[in-house]
Amino acid sequence: MAGFSYLYAASFRPAGTGGGIYGFRWRLRGKRLEPLGKVSTGIENPLCQLVSPDGRYLYVADCTADWRSGGAVYSHRIDPASGGLETCGAVDSAGLIPVSLTVAGDGRNVFVANCGPYAASDDGRTVAVFPVKPQGILGPAKTIQQHRGSSADPQRQTSAHPHGVTIDPDNGYAWVPDLGTDSIWCYAYHAALGALLLEPERTVQLTANSGPRTLKFHPNGKFAYLINELASTLVSYAYIDSQLHERQLQSTLAAADAAADGAADQERHAADMVVHPNGGSLYVSNRAQHTITAFKLNPETGDACCIGHVDSQGRAPRGMVLDASGGYLLVGNEDSGSIQGFRIVENGTLKSIGALAEMPGPACLTFAPA
Repeated sequence: MAGFSYLYAASFRPAGTGGGIYGFRWRLRGKRLEPLGKVSTGIENPLCQLVSPDGRYLYVADCTADWRSGGAVYSHRIDPASGGLETCGAVDSAGLIPVSLTVAGDGRNVFVANCGPYAASDDGRTVAVFPVKPQGILGPAKTIQQHRGSSADPQRQTSAHPHGVTIDPDNGYAWVPDLGTDSIWCYAYHAALGALLLEPERTVQLTANSGPRTLKFHPNGKFAYLINELASTLVSYAYIDSQLHERQLQSTLAAADAAADGAADQERHAADMVVHPNGGSLYVSNRAQHTITAFKLNPETGDACCIGHVDSQGRAPRGMVLDASGGYLLVGNEDSGSIQGFRIVENGTLKSIGALAEMPGPACLTFAPA
């Protein structure tokens, strides 16, 4: 064994050019990150990234410098000896502002959610499916699904904003939280064709001003969890007959923060969610409150119980990732430019191990094996 793994961090700035992709060596034994510097070329403003199932390739979605024009998805070959990235291909993201990348369970296709800018227009609000070619390169989109609609918030919901794609455990359905329409769209997924077919009867409608952002399944496949960005709430679902059935709705914020935000009508900005692979806990980043919330999960009922809130030790925690051991959660504080480490203690709560690195705008963190 190499004794370390690689961490890649996407440097993103909403107002303009980000810093590309930064690389680090994560040494578990020393609980430290060793900087490799900027390891990408030609990427202007990356917001999300994804490691291929075999760990050999890194896909990066570039929002472009002005964050308002069309995006691209780059394929990179990872050098296992140095952690460097070799660009081996790029495709148009088939929409505006690619905010999420997902790979199917069989590794045959990569899904991109393009949320589009906050404006009253349907342009670029798409979900696209890209085939994975030999040598890890992505081919042109096989399927492009346009999202349309709106909801109640006059600034954030004047148009559709697909914010992620989650493939169900059976590899048969794709679920797409749409922040702009307050709904979770459902598509039947055909792996061989790379096709998506809208399933309106399975689509889930949420209450106004929810802002659904991130959906993830429990490792046992029986439950799913949704983060609502605008409301800063966690929704727990039972997954029965390939349909989502709501079980719980609760705030991701501490009681005082929830009350203060409600009174002031402030934006709350819940962002990322990590479900532990052991099925015992999940974690949510809250950007406006600069906190991480831990929930204990009941694998029999799917219920989530809040077990604590910790300071992110920075401003605007966004992307989070667990290391391969499952013992440490790394968090990118986008506005303060730091990557913080937290140890997961026995009951699932978090204990800070301090600042691990500094870099501009860490928006998405991704591990790859050495």
